[in-house]
Amino acid sequence: MQNVVVVPGGAPRRLRRSDARSSASFIRARGRTVGGPVTMVALATTRARAVSVKATRRRRTDGAVKMKMGRMSTSTKSFDEERVSDETSIDRRAMLGGKVAFVFGEAIAFPWLTESATRPKAPGDAALRPLSAAWVRSLLPAERDLETMREANEALEKGERALSEGDAGRAIEELSKIETLVPREYKLNQRAGLALSEAHKLAGNNNEYLEYKNRVWWWGRGLRWPGWYIIAYLSARSAYFDAKDDDDATFTMQEAGILVVLWIGLLFLLVAYGLPDYQI
Repeated sequence: MQNVVVVPGGAPRRLRRSDARSSASFIRARGRTVGGPVTMVALATTRARAVSVKATRRRRTDGAVKMKMGRMSTSTKSFDEERVSDETSIDRRAMLGGKVAFVFGEAIAFPWLTESATRPKAPGDAALRPLSAAWVRSLLPAERDLETMREANEALEKGERALSEGDAGRAIEELSKIETLVPREYKLNQRAGLALSEAHKLAGNNNEYLEYKNRVWWWGRGLRWPGWYIIAYLSARSAYFDAKDDDDATFTMQEAGILVVLWIGLLFLLVAYGLPDYQI
C-alpha cells in the first residue's frame, strides 16, 4: 500500500516519511485521503517505522556510549592494577633489601661491634675509630710476644694455685696481671676472669664477683658467639627464597651438606681461638 494525498488544485502525490509526524493534521487541513481505512493503516505503519528508526538509532547511540565507557573502565582498571603491581614490586624489593642488610649486620657488624665493646681495653684503644682499618686489624688474630705470654701463663698458674689454697687476696693479685699483660688474649683472659669472680666471691666482694662474671659472659657474645651466625644463615636463607619467589623453602640434602661444612669450620675456629664461657 502507498500513502497518497490529494491536495486541492494539485495532483495526487506519495506521502513522505518526514510527513508522518504531522500526517493527520495535514490531511484534515489541506486535503482528503484516497482509499479510506487502507490509507490510515499505511499512515500508522509509516509512523511506526519512524518510531522504530528512532529507537534503533537510540539503541546504537546507547551501545556506543556503553562500549566507550567500558573501554574507559577497562583502561582505568588496567592502570590501577599496574600501579598496584608497581607498588607491590617496590615493597618486595625494599623488604628483600632489608633482609640482605640484616644478614650482613648479623654476620659482620653486630659481632664485631659487640667484640669491640666488651673486650678488655688495651693501650691505644682510645684512638681507634669504629670500622676504621686499624680498628678492624685489632679484631683479627695477631702474633703475641712470647715473653709476655710466658709471664701471663705464670700469673694464671700462681693465681689458680692460690685460689685452690683459699688465699683470695693473692689469687686476685696474680690473676689481675693477665689483663694488663695480654688484653687481647681471649682464652687466658676468660679463664682468669672466671677465676677472679670466684676469688672475689671467696673474699666476700659480691659486686666484683658479679662484674667479672658479666665481663666473661659479654665478651663471649662477640665474634665467637655462634648465635650471630645461626641467625645470619636463617636470614640469608629467607632472603634467598624470597628472591626466587619460592614460598616452600624446602630443606634439601645439598643444603644439609653445606650446613655440616659450615658448622665444622665454625667449631674449628672456636676451638682455636676460644669457646664462649669455657675455660680452655
